[in-house]
Amino acid sequence: SERRSGEEAIAELEDSATRLQRLINSFEERREIAEAKRGEIPVLEKGAGLVEKRTGLAARQGSLEWPSEGRLLQRFGRHVHPEFGTTTFNSGIDIEAEAGMPIRSVAAGSVDYVSTVPGYGNCVIVNHGDGFYTVYAHASEVLVKAGVAVAEGQIIARVGSTGSLSGDRLHFEVRDRKKPVDPLLWLKRR
Repeated sequence: SERRSGEEAIAELEDSATRLQRLINSFEERREIAEAKRGEIPVLEKGAGLVEKRTGLAARQGSLEWPSEGRLLQRFGRHVHPEFGTTTFNSGIDIEAEAGMPIRSVAAGSVDYVSTVPGYGNCVIVNHGDGFYTVYAHASEVLVKAGVAVAEGQIIARVGSTGSLSGDRLHFEVRDRKKPVDPLLWLKRR
């Protein structure tokens, strides 16, 4: 019965991750359509092969401030449950922090989404341009609205436990176009 409950919880988390992925996909598809209508073509550099030249967040890998103070609880990638042997994929990182601690935007951008996502609780998605998005989940309080511009380091929410099965934390993701990437590659080392 405990294993069945655990498997049901994992299935719900996977469904929630799929919902979040569809949401990010819709933002990226809108961006691509708008880019195509404007006639924008990615700048390519010649060299060993054609490589898209990217600016903005892409050029800041390893230099971003952490979105919240706290202890790293879970890393990006596949994880095997120690008791049940089931495998899950964490598309971001989880930072343990006290309730009410500030959550800051890691870079300037515009808020594309503010709402509740099952399994993620109160969620903010910031669009940083060039196909980069950051996701901030489990917030107890959201301090921004969709459509507003945010500055790097601006407090956008507060840490909480909405949608979390494990207490107060910040779930943080970096998306490069539609693909989740390891946030630890983008954040400063601590």
